[in-house]
Order: sequence, then C-alpha cells, then structure tokens
Amino acid sequence: MKIYNNKIKISVCLLLLIVSNSYSQFSSGNITVFQAGDGSGNLSNTGNPIVLKEFSTSGVLTYSMTVPNTSTVNSLVVSGSATSEGLLSRSNNGLYLVFTGYSQSLPNLINVTSASGTLIPRSIGIVGAAGLSSFSIASTNTLFFSGSNIRGATATDNSNFWASGSSQGTNYYGTAATPTTIQNTKLNLRAINIFNNQLYASSQVASGTPTDIGVYAIGTGTSTSAGQTASCVIITGPSSQPAQFYFNSANNICYVADMRNSSLGGIQKWVNASNTWTLAYTLSTGSAAIGATGVVADFSGLNPIIYATTNESISNRLISILDQGAISSATTLATASTANTIFRGLAFSPTCNAPTLTISATSTSICSGQSVALNASGASSYTISSGLQNGATFNPSVTTVYTVTGNSNGCITSNTILITVNQLPVIISNSITICLGQQGVLLASGANSYSWSTGSSSSTISVSPAVNTSYTVIGTSLAGCQNSIVTQVAVASSPSITVNSITICSGKSATLIAGGVSTYTWSNGALTNSIIVTPTINKTYSLAGNLSGCPGLASNTVNVNVNPTPSITIIPSASLICRGNSVSLTPIGALTYTWTGNISGGLLVLSPTVTSTYSVFGTSSLNCSSNSQITIIVSPCTGIEFDNEPINDVIIYPNPAKEKIELFFNDIVIREIQIKNSLGQNIYSLKTNENKITIDLNEFKRGLYFIQIITPKEKFNKKIIVQ
Repeated sequence: MKIYNNKIKISVCLLLLIVSNSYSQFSSGNITVFQAGDGSGNLSNTGNPIVLKEFSTSGVLTYSMTVPNTSTVNSLVVSGSATSEGLLSRSNNGLYLVFTGYSQSLPNLINVTSASGTLIPRSIGIVGAAGLSSFSIASTNTLFFSGSNIRGATATDNSNFWASGSSQGTNYYGTAATPTTIQNTKLNLRAINIFNNQLYASSQVASGTPTDIGVYAIGTGTSTSAGQTASCVIITGPSSQPAQFYFNSANNICYVADMRNSSLGGIQKWVNASNTWTLAYTLSTGSAAIGATGVVADFSGLNPIIYATTNESISNRLISILDQGAISSATTLATASTANTIFRGLAFSPTCNAPTLTISATSTSICSGQSVALNASGASSYTISSGLQNGATFNPSVTTVYTVTGNSNGCITSNTILITVNQLPVIISNSITICLGQQGVLLASGANSYSWSTGSSSSTISVSPAVNTSYTVIGTSLAGCQNSIVTQVAVASSPSITVNSITICSGKSATLIAGGVSTYTWSNGALTNSIIVTPTINKTYSLAGNLSGCPGLASNTVNVNVNPTPSITIIPSASLICRGNSVSLTPIGALTYTWTGNISGGLLVLSPTVTSTYSVFGTSSLNCSSNSQITIIVSPCTGIEFDNEPINDVIIYPNPAKEKIELFFNDIVIREIQIKNSLGQNIYSLKTNENKITIDLNEFKRGLYFIQIITPKEKFNKKIIVQ
C-alpha cells in the first residue's frame, strides 16, 4: 500500500513493522479474543491497551499479545467503556486478524470516542500468524468516524479493508489516497465481515422501524465503490442489539450475537430456506439474562460448535456451545478475571501461509577455490546458514549442506541444498637432466586426464630440448577439477663455474666452484668440483668435465684478476726522542690509513713516555691492503752532556753507568765508536750502522771515560762515568 501524508486531504497510510525473525506464532484452529485493557488502569473512555489472547478450543491460553501503544506512529488503543468496540474479524484469506482502534500513545486523558479524527485518528490494525512481529497499522483515517466510534473492520487480504462505526456508514480503504464511503444510509453499525464473498454488517439503528435492526448485505459482493445499497437480510428483532455474526459456507445458517442482557439476549440461530431467513432459536450464554458480543462457529462436525464472548460488565467469559438445539448448554472456556479487563469480539486465529521455498545454486558441484551463489525465492526474507547472503557469492572449502529459511509475514519454512566441493588433483611430475641431443621422458600422475604445454594429452611425453626448458602439465580429475605443475628439463652442455671473487688482492685466495658435470679436471690438476687458488698475477683457469652418461667432454674457463698489495712505509720525524718530546709519523704507499686503536687518517702526532711500536693499515684505490709498523725509542735523556753537543744526535743511557751502557742514534749511518780512558788510551772500538748499541762495562774500571763517535760527516765526543 502506498503511504500518503496530506494535512488537507484524508490520509491513508500503510506501515509494516517487522520486529525480528524471532516470534511467537498464532496457531490455526484456535480462538483469538480481543481484550480491552491489560489490568494496569481503569477501563474508561480514554485510551486503553489492546490485548489479543489466543485460546485452544478447550480454553488453554496459548499466546498473548499486547498491541503496541507507546508510539504516536505505530500505536493502537481502544475505549475501555464503549462495549460495542473491538469486534474482531479474520481476513477473507485467513492470514490476518483485523481490528479497529485509535492511533493514540498511552497514557492519555482524552475521551477517544468523542475526540476529532484529526486529533486522534481512527485506525485499522492487522496482525498475521507471526503475532507481534507481524503487527502493522493498515490504515489511519482523520475524517471518517470523527467524534464517534469506529467499531469493526474486515479485509480480503492486507491491502483491502472495510470499516464500520456509529456514524458515516460503511467505508472502504484500499490503495487510493482517499477512503470511499460505499454506503451511508444505514448507520450505528457494529460488526462487519465477509462471508461467501459477500460484505455484511450488523446495525442497531437509532431510529426507524424494527425491521431496520439486524444483519445487512452491503452492496453486491465486496464492493469498493460509493452508492451501494444496504439491505437487511436478517431482521434480529425490534429491541435486539446485534453485534458479531457468523455464516456457514452454504449460506443457510447464521449465528448472531445479541448483546441484550435480558431473557431475549444470547446467540440467535438463523436458518435460510428459499432465501428467507427464519429464527430457529436463541442459545443461552449460560447465565440468565446475559447477552453475547462476539461469535464464531465451527461447522466441520455433525453439530456446529459455537464460540462466543458474553456481555457481562465484569469478568465476562469465553464460552463454547455444541449446538444440539435450543436446550444446548454453554461451557465456560476462559474468564476475563483480571481487574480492568474485558473480552469483546473474537475470531478464529490466522493461518500461517508458509512460503513455497525454492533454492538454486549457480552450481551444486564445484572445484576447490571456485565461487558459488545460493539463490532463494518464494519468501519475503531469507536466512542462510553460515551467515550467507541470498544471491551473494562465496567460496566453500568443503562439501556442505546449507539450510535456507524463508519468512513471509512471519510464516517460516526451510529447505536445504548440498554444495559438493571437489578437491583439486595433486599432480606429480619428474624433473630430469639430459645430454645435449638426447631425449628425456616426463611422466605425470595424480589426475584422470592430462594436457601438456607441448599439446600432448598423454600422461608421458618425450622431449629433446637444446637448452634448459620448462614444461607445464594440466591434470583434470573425474570431477572436472584441474591443477597444474611445471617440470624442468636441464640440458647438460658446458660445466658451470662460479667463483667467490674474480678479482683478488695479491696474496689472497679465490674459490672456484663448478657444477653441471660428473667429473672435473682443472688446469692446475685438481679433480674436485671446487678449488682454492692464490695467483700472484692475472690468471685463467680452465675446467674439463664429463656428465655421467653423456658422451664427450665439456669445458669452461674463468679469469681471476690479481691486484697488487700496497707497500706501506712509515716516515717518522725522529726514531729516537727524549721523554716528553713529540714525534710525527707519516705513512705513504696507500690511499687510506687506519692506525692501531682504530685511528683513521695519515699523519699521526704523539708523545710516548716509553719506547713504543705503532702499526698502520693502508688500503689502496684497488681495495687491497697491507700494514707496516715502526718503533719509537724513548729515552729519559739523563746524564752528563757536553753543552756544545746536539743531544738529539745520540743518547747515552744511563750515565753514570755500572754494568752496561746503551747508545741510541736518530739516523742510520755507518759510524765508528771509540772509548778512551782518562789517559787518552783507546780501550774499545766498534764500527756499526745500528740505531741501538749496548756496551758491556764489566771489564771497565771505575772512572771517567770518553766516547768518540765518528761519521762520514762529523766527529764528536761524549764523556761517561763508570761507577
């Protein structure tokens, strides 16, 4: 139904509210009673809650549903004092309960029956077999029945509705924006219903002749257009108060609930003979002078069973009567015993029109890794196991049975579908090595059929490539699933040689590694697949090899380049210093330098306190390295010196001396050393080019001696004292 919202014109809207997929369901064959009030407040002319109570035919309460009443949009309440309201019916297709009320949110203090329709719209509510989850406001009317009661409603389905009330006659509500008054000549209508495809309504007219009170046929069939005639087909009596009524399918029996609380009230049985309706008798409600409000009848047995609600002002009853004539007795099935509650109309519970669920799949047998989609139809909504969505693709990993649940107006049915997942075949094939010019055989297994990249469909193929080649085989299982594998065919030709470095520094080694053959003969005589070589110059190494099973020799070569190692020299500013003096060390022969202690750079200036040796590591531009070292002699420089003698040319230590004396020279030249006593006699003579000389003094007597040092350039003297 379309939704309209117009403040000037009459508004009719349809709102379907689905609460959840979890619900309590009405059961077909049971009796549902319209109850005004839930016991929470006094029954009055203000809005009261509506409770739909379902009973089994033996009077067991099976389901209770309170109609929503706390929203201004989706609420429905009923007058607690208007006894002629709440005349429940079931739609002609049997799927819905139809009832009337007022779109009002509780609590309120407004007289709902006398309020204008624009303030409190008159509404029609429907509910399906799903109960509360299927409740909806089918129509909302702001004009008709304004300031008066809306009492009863009926429907063919969930789109076409008819309503009755105390004024404005009979109204039709369909898909149009404006409802239609199909007749307004007969007013003060109460119940309205469809039997045998004919629309009927009961009426107790406020004025007119006694023949105006009864059950009316409204037009012909289920008319939806204006100008229909209301014809009284059953005249219930001059003082009767007809409420609900119920026809059999043969249209020859009709039970009418007479609300009169007198000896004449109860359930009238009318019989149709030759198109003339005659009162057969009135069945008692089981209490003297108590009438009936609602009535339905089960005509499936030999004797009809009547279910009715009584018209007591408090603690009224749901009764059943097995119709065996005027003396038939009533059985109380249930009582509105809770304070501030009252039973009104009743109807047979709606049936659940379970959807015919159809499930299909894009494929019911797939290969592992493939996608599939499940498609369900026939219902309004669907729930699929494993959290799947209807129509969405997914990738099952194993064979699975999927359950699809379809929901239509709360009626649920399920179905299953099997999706078979066929695993991919595991293809096995061999990789081989062949001799150049020979054939090799490749074998595939694990599938039912094969397809090679060569075009062959056999499980085995013979190949004779000239170079290393890859071959692909696709295997197909009995289920039609495919998998593939790539095999390698290596062709033995020349042996391969790898080397850890083709450029080495002089004095270093290189490792040559060969492969691809079975035997090895290197140019240096080695017979292993790898050799270590230490060439001093650039050199070429050759290899001859033979692959097992392959005729002839294969050969290969590799060049090893040798870069020179740098010659590092350290030039000191002095090789002999006195303690406290500094010395500069300058390396030459390389590009970069690193001294002991990870000191980078060339020139090194230092002041050693003791004789020390210093090393430097130099690297050439060819990335070859070597090292060098130098010893710096440190003397305390104590003793007797001639003022005019350069102290740095020679150092004598110790002086005075006892057992030995040491001479240190800064330069390396050939010199002659003579020692003379105080008389000028030469007692020691030595010619040397060493920087350090030790002289044993044990044969010397105590006294003063003179050391004369003679070089090609000069001659000088120093004195020593032997103690």
